[in-house]
Amino acid sequence: MIGAVGPGKSYLATEIAWRWWLDGHEIRFATGAGLVARVFGGDWAELDRVRTVGLLVLDDFDRGVSARGLDEVVQPVLLHRLGDRLPVVVTTNTPMTKGEPGVRTLYQRSAAVTDRLRDGLVVPVGGPSRRGRR
Repeated sequence: MIGAVGPGKSYLATEIAWRWWLDGHEIRFATGAGLVARVFGGDWAELDRVRTVGLLVLDDFDRGVSARGLDEVVQPVLLHRLGDRLPVVVTTNTPMTKGEPGVRTLYQRSAAVTDRLRDGLVVPVGGPSRRGRR
């Protein structure tokens, strides 16, 4: 899911994960930065867990993640999951296009990860920010 900050991408991803869990499936929910930090910190078992879990949700998957983290952790996970036809839900507010000068895009940070994500269904999530509403 891709869209601006606040319209509910993380909420929708959480609802999808919750429904899977209620149906008895194993899920793993992580931020991209958290996953990369655990793997680069030596928790190689986490890499195996996210590669094989029933449903993987990577929320804000590229926020705070270096190009190295995208290429060495995120891309191999996506490749493995796509190869095994395992579902993954990712959320981001970073444009995936090649972009224009001065606009930092996911494609500029990691063309390989962008290509993997485009292998799936990209769902734009729009609307006003729901943050702060009660």
